[in-house]
Amino acid sequence: MKELFADRKLVAAMVLCIAIGLLDGFEVIVLGLMAPDIGRDLGISLPFFTWIFFATSVGTIAGSMLSGLLGDRHGRRTVLILACFAMAVGMIGDGLSPNWEILLIARAITGLGIGAVLPAGTSLIAELAPARFRAALISVVVVSTTLGAAATAVGIHWLEQLTDWRGVFIGAGVASAVIAFFMLLWLPESPAFTKEGRALQQEKTAGASEDSSRRASITRVFADGRAVGALFLCLFFFCYYIWLGFHRAWQPLMYGTEGELFAAGRASMALYGSGVIAGAILAPILATRWNEQSAIKGALLVGTFCLLALAVVGPARGSAFTILWLVAGCALYMPFQLAYGVATSYFPPSSRSMGVALAAVCGRLGSLSGPLLGGALVSANASVQTILIAAAVPIGVALAVLFVLQTNLRARAQD
Repeated sequence: MKELFADRKLVAAMVLCIAIGLLDGFEVIVLGLMAPDIGRDLGISLPFFTWIFFATSVGTIAGSMLSGLLGDRHGRRTVLILACFAMAVGMIGDGLSPNWEILLIARAITGLGIGAVLPAGTSLIAELAPARFRAALISVVVVSTTLGAAATAVGIHWLEQLTDWRGVFIGAGVASAVIAFFMLLWLPESPAFTKEGRALQQEKTAGASEDSSRRASITRVFADGRAVGALFLCLFFFCYYIWLGFHRAWQPLMYGTEGELFAAGRASMALYGSGVIAGAILAPILATRWNEQSAIKGALLVGTFCLLALAVVGPARGSAFTILWLVAGCALYMPFQLAYGVATSYFPPSSRSMGVALAAVCGRLGSLSGPLLGGALVSANASVQTILIAAAVPIGVALAVLFVLQTNLRARAQD
């Protein structure tokens, strides 16, 4: 462990990536918390915020793709700095918006920055960290986004006492600009990337064709026998993130909207959140002792069992209800932290950023599909048992996909 703290470049990268991760988590949740105040000030009805959230999501997906393309061509450091500046411009634009049109544009710009953070940040840490601690350190960077969101939810009332919604966004934008400045000073570039860059320059000088060595990033993701594994990795992200999107949107309401049933839904969310804290602590510990894929498979298996058992238990609160939701929160959150470690390990430096970005985009598409699935079930007046079983299905599929991916990896290793 001492070797990690002795590596100044790694420490600087971790601190700065965690800082922007915390701000990323803040930005993901703050719009929803501030929507009533923004609506009153700008004359926007709450239903219209669907389009504002949509603009953020589109920007996020575009930001992830740009992060992959630019990260493999110009370096992870450059992308992270640009992401910070995009978030700064977007959030300051949020705070200064005189109408919904400007707010829509500002949210799209903010989304660009948000989407670029994790693909570039996890790729950089993967290439700076020792192999033994790689998955654990990546999981810490990933969990910083959750911590940022949780801290925002807890501290929003304190922020509202200090300033209005405009001040909150402008302050966050200034913080992002400050982080970008420190990145300019201290953030290192990936050793693997700079080594590749020097090799390419030498080939160019010797008369080699640059086009043959630096093909389009998306093409390289599926090159050298990685096509099947890359597709299954993307499918894993998509299926697992269906659950994440589903539980965030519908878990508080899955038992019902009135009386004891509504109370059971809120209790399940509180218990799940407590389990998430345990999962956030356990994930980096398990990652240093087990292969991250083994840890994810174990977590998904336990999580699937918990959801199916909860379908049997129903809304009757008791010790079984409490334990199952606590364990479900712990088990079903850990893959969120560890999945990026799997993605960064699968791709070589020349296509790592783009490969992680594609997986992240598939995950975001899954998180958009999850609420649609829940909405369809609720609209059909499905029972809580049906809803929980349906929610367990994409988790089971993600588990099966991970087994296929591991088989693909073993086959490639033998070739």
